[in-house]
Amino acid sequence: MLHDLGHEVWVGDATKIRRRARSRQKTDRRDAELLIDLLLKDEFPRINRLSFESLEVLRRLRYRHRLVQMRTRMRNSLQAIALGSGIVLKSKLRTKRGRAKLNDLPLSPVLSEQRSGWLEMIAEIERRVTEVERELEKIADGDERVSRLRTHPGIGLLTGLALVHTLCPVTRFANSRKVTA
Repeated sequence: MLHDLGHEVWVGDATKIRRRARSRQKTDRRDAELLIDLLLKDEFPRINRLSFESLEVLRRLRYRHRLVQMRTRMRNSLQAIALGSGIVLKSKLRTKRGRAKLNDLPLSPVLSEQRSGWLEMIAEIERRVTEVERELEKIADGDERVSRLRTHPGIGLLTGLALVHTLCPVTRFANSRKVTA
C-alpha cells in the first residue's frame, strides 16, 4: 500500500543510531532530535530493504519453485503406481514413450483414475511453470545486470534473477567476502 502511494519505507539500524548519540542517557526527546538530525544531514543509517520490484520477482521465483516441487511429488506418485505394477520408469516417465507405457498398464479402476488425475495435474502445472518462466524471461530481458550474469557459465535465468534481486545494491557490501557471507 505504501508503495502504491509513492512512499519509501526506511528502517534504521538501531545499533549505529545509538552509537551516534552524544549522551548515554536515553529519552524520547533526545532520540527524536537525534533521528531528525541524522535525517537532515543525510546520515541516517538504514538497514537494506529490498525494492518492491525485487520483492515481486522473488515472489515469482518462489511460486515457480513451489510449482516444481508439486510437479515432482506428482511424478513420484506416478512412479509409485508404475512400481506397484512392476515397471521401473524413472526419468522415462517424462518422455512420450514412458507416458505411453504408463497408460498401457493394466490397473485397477482406482489406480487408473489416480493415474489420469496425476497426469492432468502435471500437465496443468507444467503449463503454469512455463507461463511463470515466460514472465521471468521478460523481466530478465529488460535488466542488463541479469543479462551480464547470464553470460557466466552455469548461471541461467533463475539464478541470475535471484542474485540480482537478492544482493542489490551490491555497494552495501564492503568486499566480496561480505557478499559470500
